[in-house]
Amino acid sequence: SSQLDAVTRHMQLPLIMLQVRRRLEPAVLFRSVEEHRRIARAILDGDAKAAEREMRAHLGAAARIAGDMHPDNGP
Repeated sequence: SSQLDAVTRHMQLPLIMLQVRRRLEPAVLFRSVEEHRRIARAILDGDAKAAEREMRAHLGAAARIAGDMHPDNGP
């Protein structure tokens, strides 16, 4: 039904994020929080270049982690 499809789409990202958090080591989570803090600090300081640099670094790290978690890359 269309209602079930809507609920499924709405819940998809939170479920993915829950799965990711359960598989990450505490050190990785801590590093991610620190990356978010640096991004927020740059935004609050009005430093667009630093915010972009920090966001790109964060997204690169997240992409590497996601790639490492892909089923084709081992257990």
